[in-house]
Amino acid sequence: RHLPEHHKPLNRWYLNLTMPLYCRRASHIIAISECTERDLITAYGLPPEKITVIYEAADPRFGPRPPKVVAAARTRYGLPDRYLLFVGTIEPRKNLARLLAAFERIHAERLSDALVIVGKRGWLYDDFFARLEQSSARDAVILPGYVPNDDLPTIYAGAQALVFPSLYEGFGLPVLEAMACGTPVVASNASSLPEVGGSAALYFSPTQVEAMVEAVCRLLRDADLRGSMRTEGLNRAAEFSWRSTAAKTRAVYDAVLQGRE
Repeated sequence: RHLPEHHKPLNRWYLNLTMPLYCRRASHIIAISECTERDLITAYGLPPEKITVIYEAADPRFGPRPPKVVAAARTRYGLPDRYLLFVGTIEPRKNLARLLAAFERIHAERLSDALVIVGKRGWLYDDFFARLEQSSARDAVILPGYVPNDDLPTIYAGAQALVFPSLYEGFGLPVLEAMACGTPVVASNASSLPEVGGSAALYFSPTQVEAMVEAVCRLLRDADLRGSMRTEGLNRAAEFSWRSTAAKTRAVYDAVLQGRE
């Protein structure tokens, strides 16, 4: 509904037809962020009392890694010592063309040696890859594709920063995953991302390449800032847990079932 041009027509047709029905028929709705809750209320006229916000969390496997483990992963995936990281499906909503434009300038200033894009190809990605082929930093962009869960925390831990420029996210799990690994996060200020990252991340407008460049360069030039963000990020990620998610989800189901008795 927010970015129809970034989805296939059949997908738009299906969701626009079915989602209002799903929302009406549901006894209760669990939303993964307050942003999603607001969107449900605005889009479908739902009463707030029909929705409960329950946050997601980083899997317990995400955490800091010893330098030797990080070095081994860099060798295995062909990564340099200094790289910026993006994790997610390659699709227009992820805003990778603007991230590439920002990285070209950051790379030209010799603040980072690579942009690592972890994730499978999704849909409508041809424009991004066409832009990549023409990029002045083409040889510095690494696309490992899907990374197994056992290796992903180490890829996070070895990065200079996670740069997450999405135009829209319902939650934004990579933000917490990076923070749990001790990696600073520079993210879009759109949708749910400030809600998830809180004061532990730096933010920029996702449609302004200059703002993205400024935020990332500020981080890369300031070792003290990186250190404080590492600590704040670890603390922020620790505020979220799947145990809490499970308990709150169970409480919603119990309430719904009791209401039917």
